[in-house]
Amino acid sequence: MFSKILIANRGEIACRVAATAKRLGVSTVAVYSDADREAKHVAVCDEAIYLGGSAPKDSYLKGDAIIAIAKQTGAEAIHPGYGFLSENADFAQACQEAGLVFIGPSAEAIRAMGGKSESKRLMEAAGVPLIPGYHGDNQDAQFLQQQADDIGYPVLIKASAGGGGKGMRIVEQSSDFIDLLDSCRREAITSFGNDQVLIENMRSNHAISKSKYLAIRMAIMCICLSGIAPCSVAIKKYWKKRQHRVSIGPCVKRWVRLQLRRRVRLIMSALARLSLLWSSAKAR
Repeated sequence: MFSKILIANRGEIACRVAATAKRLGVSTVAVYSDADREAKHVAVCDEAIYLGGSAPKDSYLKGDAIIAIAKQTGAEAIHPGYGFLSENADFAQACQEAGLVFIGPSAEAIRAMGGKSESKRLMEAAGVPLIPGYHGDNQDAQFLQQQADDIGYPVLIKASAGGGGKGMRIVEQSSDFIDLLDSCRREAITSFGNDQVLIENMRSNHAISKSKYLAIRMAIMCICLSGIAPCSVAIKKYWKKRQHRVSIGPCVKRWVRLQLRRRVRLIMSALARLSLLWSSAKAR
């Protein structure tokens, strides 16, 4: 167990982490921006260190500064919460190189599962069923249009590095593909610094496929450890940004639970092999 951790986040996220740390007898260090000088998370942590300007790029996204503060205050680990640097593989790697524990996935696992294209390739290799589409390296516009034609319209163009509803375009017909691809790429490069895209089939049962996908992701956290409780999750669309929210629904049928467990084992096995291969390479 750590004696002190730095919480590299703000607001309610940081408060929840601090509360859990307190119950465990772990001291906490908060970081704050100009906008958060009077924020609750600054008050509830044992120490609070100024990080930078109000904009996230000037504060909560400054990985080097956060690591320096952790070293300065004697923290042994950094908890990223979610958002900000929580899915940044370079930051996780930098923590490790600085002798700090990154409380989260390894840098290798983040790289494998962080990008949509990379995670799809990993799952495909593990034998996990995917939504029909294209997620390869060839990003030539004409090639992608041909892939979309072969998949069948409507299709969804997604930024591989995307998130938060950004970098997605629905294409109803082939004649619109190039214009919407260009639009998607412009948004992706502006928002994520990466204009690589993938294409998915937009079938009428797409929501079901997404429900299964989310169920698999949630299962990684709970099914293998404790089974499925007598309720499950369902997905309903926020159509404005094509995001999702979780709502309570009836327990999934037994055959679905068994199928999900099998798929979760495939996913965890793939990630475990990744970790073991990396550990072996590091040892050499």
